[in-house]
Amino acid sequence: MNHVLLSLLVSFLVIIGRSNAEFIRFEPNCTSPPPNVNYVDSVGIRGTFDIIWPCLSVLLLCIWSIQHLSVPRHEESDRHPTLHQLTVEKIKHTLKKIKWAGLTLLMPEYLFAKGMAEMLAAIHSQKRFHEEIVGAIEASHGHRRLDPEDWTTTHAFFADMQGFALRFEVAAVQTSLVPRSPPKHRKAAKLEYWEELEDAGRSQQTPKVDGGEVTYPEQNAELAELIELAHCQKYCQGSCKKERNGEWNENGEHTGKTTLNDDEWTPQALDGQISSQGLQIAGAVLSEEIQPQPSHGTTDREDFPDYDSEEKGFKRDKLGPHDKPGRIDDHVPKLERSFDMGQTGGIQNGKLGYHKPWRGSMVLCASQMLYAFQAGIISGPPSITREELNDRSKGDPIVKIAALTQILWLVIQIIARSFQGLATTLIEVTVLAFAACAIFTYLFLMGKPQDVNMPVYVDAQRRLTREDVIGLAAHSPPSSLFVREYWLHGVSVRPMRNHIFPYSPGIEIELPWLKKPWSVNTVVFGIGFGGALFGAVHFAAWNFVFPTPFEKLLWRISCIALVTLPIAGSMIHYIGRYLAVYWKVPDKKVNKILKPLGYSLAPIYFLARTYLTVEVFRSLAYLPLSAFKEVDWALAIAHIG
Repeated sequence: MNHVLLSLLVSFLVIIGRSNAEFIRFEPNCTSPPPNVNYVDSVGIRGTFDIIWPCLSVLLLCIWSIQHLSVPRHEESDRHPTLHQLTVEKIKHTLKKIKWAGLTLLMPEYLFAKGMAEMLAAIHSQKRFHEEIVGAIEASHGHRRLDPEDWTTTHAFFADMQGFALRFEVAAVQTSLVPRSPPKHRKAAKLEYWEELEDAGRSQQTPKVDGGEVTYPEQNAELAELIELAHCQKYCQGSCKKERNGEWNENGEHTGKTTLNDDEWTPQALDGQISSQGLQIAGAVLSEEIQPQPSHGTTDREDFPDYDSEEKGFKRDKLGPHDKPGRIDDHVPKLERSFDMGQTGGIQNGKLGYHKPWRGSMVLCASQMLYAFQAGIISGPPSITREELNDRSKGDPIVKIAALTQILWLVIQIIARSFQGLATTLIEVTVLAFAACAIFTYLFLMGKPQDVNMPVYVDAQRRLTREDVIGLAAHSPPSSLFVREYWLHGVSVRPMRNHIFPYSPGIEIELPWLKKPWSVNTVVFGIGFGGALFGAVHFAAWNFVFPTPFEKLLWRISCIALVTLPIAGSMIHYIGRYLAVYWKVPDKKVNKILKPLGYSLAPIYFLARTYLTVEVFRSLAYLPLSAFKEVDWALAIAHIG
């Protein structure tokens, strides 16, 4: 196997080598030791494969053992999974881990930044939960059985990896809770009205700037009710009798005459009433800069309240320039503004009737768990200890110890070779750069469980209301790329995923010209610092021997680019925020100036990374002779002594 890999590598080096250079292979010819020998010294040289293989083993250990993926989505069932199902799930998990290992190989600074953000988010979550728990104990005069140690950083880590799933009962249109991508057919010639409504919902919103723990603007309750009515027509197939106002209560009992006649409750009738007039309300509600209404659950009611959205004139205070939701009506074309909720055909005085209660589950991130506790949806943190969570973790400490040992041995070898005047190869320096990012990521995620396959279920202590779902959705993990969401009670909820960074308040720094501390975004800072760290290690090869002087110059330029460009990208982001927050420059103007500058840095960074990768392998065909000599450890140990 080794000979096959070596042959492939040699062929690759021949292809990328200079066309006018003759490729020469050297095979050491060492005599066999005589019989009855107790100790044989090494030959004192190392071959090309002896250089490559240890580096690849260190690299593979780093990018594999560093992965802390989210808990797979699990459907609760009374049936035990079959062997086939378990095998399929294991294969899927392994493939996902391979994909993320490949991403780590391409962008080690991404995992560095994600690890930093998760650590700071876990610390912040622990602090906030402790404050709430202490407050709840004091408010109950010590009668509530709560302990600040019920929520630790390990619990926060576990929540942000989809570890806690809320089991709840809800009386709403029964929609799928499987996250999916938002509708992508806005430009289609003809849309169903519920698809236009969903396009007008939270799927268009971006996270709030400096919004605190409320990461998204709260969705308007009237629009959510309108969307749920559209979902009723879509999923209940028009002949549904479970939502008629005045006829069915939350227990599914008949209470009286419905507000709609049978001939009015058809898909055709509803489509004519809602798609034309209802969408007018959707455009009007979201086109006005509406002040989000606070949605706080209560613990003193167990029933599902009949939500009443009466006409209030829709005269609301405008949000600040950095807290407003996007102008969603731009995505709903040719809508006239109408504020007459009472005339909407399918709503009937702005009310949507009860649906049959049903049970479901959804994962909650750490911020949503805190909100659920504050709103009385759950009675307290889950009754599982830190030790029990760590027991669920399948992370093998031996693998991490092996990776750290290999990294340490690589560092010792590079230092020893430097002392003895022996050449170090570029591939060893590059692997050391990956190892530096991996070590920091190990430290960031030290308390995070690994390879957990089943979530911990937490039961809601009351039925979820639309206000509850709006509040949970507003505390969703911030994300603007690869968004997936599901709808419940007409509200779009974005769950935690592997590529999403959890909320953390940022790193506060004092600036002399600012009255308040400046909050540094942890994600942007992590990517900038991680990228600079990765590039800085490559400076160790500044004076190495290269095949040509021009390649040496390109290496130096690429090293400078790898250090400066991530920092420059972070500074562009912070300058944009500073202009928007303190100088009140509109976001459009800031983006028009700074976005092209930021985008121009990406291809330069990509070219620099590509050149370094190519040069690492090309240089293996043109190594100086001292690169093949082994370290004289007897001399090295004597030197240390």
